[in-house]
Amino acid sequence: VKTTSWGWWRSGIYLHFSSSKSLVRGRNIDTIIVASIYIALRKLEIPRTLDEIVKITGIPKKEIGKIYRLLSKELGIK
Repeated sequence: VKTTSWGWWRSGIYLHFSSSKSLVRGRNIDTIIVASIYIALRKLEIPRTLDEIVKITGIPKKEIGKIYRLLSKELGIK
């Protein structure tokens, strides 16, 4: 998961951040990282619910879900 989430971060999210500041402006970097990990878990078919992620991280479900949808849309991830 660590390698996959870092891969998503490095290849897509980081490059997108450097070219478009609007994706990160006003957003909590911790929430972006947690959403990236959630994407990696889904891609690796490791079943984890948002509730489990919230319990571990303490970041509100609404915030993780919002960033997850944003990243999925911007990076074309399904």
